Amino acid sequence: HLRLQASRLELEVSIKNLLRGLIQIKSVSLREGALLLANYTPLTPEEEMGLPPVLDSVEMSTRFTNTLLEKNTRLEITDLDIEIRHHVKNKLFKFRVDEITSDVEFTDESIRSRTHMDVYIDTLGFNLAKGSFVNGEQATGDLFLGFDLPKRQLDIEAFPLQLGDQVFETSAILNFMGAGTFDIVLDNQQTRFAAAMDLLTENISQKFAAIDLESPLYTRTKLEGRFVYRDNPRVQVDFRTEDNMLVVDREKRFQDIDFAGQFVNRVYVDSTAKEDVKNFRIQIPQLNGNYKDLAFQIEDLVLASSPDAENAFSARIRASGSPESLNNFVEDQHWSFEEGHFEMTSAIDGEGLEAGSIISSSKGQFTLENTRIINNDNKVGLPVKHIALSIG
Repeated sequence: HLRLQASRLELEVSIKNLLRGLIQIKSVSLREGALLLANYTPLTPEEEMGLPPVLDSVEMSTRFTNTLLEKNTRLEITDLDIEIRHHVKNKLFKFRVDEITSDVEFTDESIRSRTHMDVYIDTLGFNLAKGSFVNGEQATGDLFLGFDLPKRQLDIEAFPLQLGDQVFETSAILNFMGAGTFDIVLDNQQTRFAAAMDLLTENISQKFAAIDLESPLYTRTKLEGRFVYRDNPRVQVDFRTEDNMLVVDREKRFQDIDFAGQFVNRVYVDSTAKEDVKNFRIQIPQLNGNYKDLAFQIEDLVLASSPDAENAFSARIRASGSPESLNNFVEDQHWSFEEGHFEMTSAIDGEGLEAGSIISSSKGQFTLENTRIINNDNKVGLPVKHIALSIG
């Protein structure tokens, strides 16, 4: 189902070619309209199995561009709402084109274009059951793209793409041969944490709703996938930050945070294993920081999450400083500390991310010196000169 509405459509044709009996378009201008492309066609048995669709021939595409369009054609679009929907495959793409201007050059082997775009992205849903990407963002940029007709490949050279108030150095390769593949890279030296979450599906970004970073971090996001039914695109985010502030539950503030790591929406090492759309793994080789008067270092942190199993969390932790920093760290804490010195080395290998669950799965050494342990229920204090405990 295809429907195009426009309050104004202008076509400029070549008079020279018109006198020769050949109509060729020099420029197209479309203003204030809407484009709806909806597909209700049932899936073929091949599509159900995830096999590649049958694509039109390259020769047809070449013949179409050579006969209808001049070798240099200008395209201008303003104020156009676009909705592309495949009801059976559960795909939805919605845009608002504020402005697109493009100078397109056609040859027998390629299509090349210099394009300025200013587009509002409402939804990028490759599979709505798996969530959608980059929702509710204004995208602007100037880009150069080339489409290789024999290879059926679209190459978008690296260009600064502005999404909302963030600028990502963006490049992409989209190949439409066979099943078709896409490879998109977004690089940003100064990414707000919330903006980085916008690049993930809602199913995953919701897991980090209680976490924020006060200062930007470096991110390199890579999306890879195929244009086939039920494909689960691979999303990898490499990240790093220095001297940042980590905020948890809007109250717990961890200062002087340094770390580098990787996020991927996969939990299995075997690339052929079936992954749930909510799966993800985070690996951080080392994280340093301070919590109040407590210094800590975390090594070999791995967090794996899947709806098919409990969250898996493992890390090695060293911490030292004032034990008073631990007061009220755990909700409904029955014990608190006054003065003194605290040291801890711990190895964690357990399930769940709550503080109580992490503590219960810890193994290590815990030392207190010259402190008072206070029972918060009856306010009775116990002076401690030295205590060393082995946990687990």
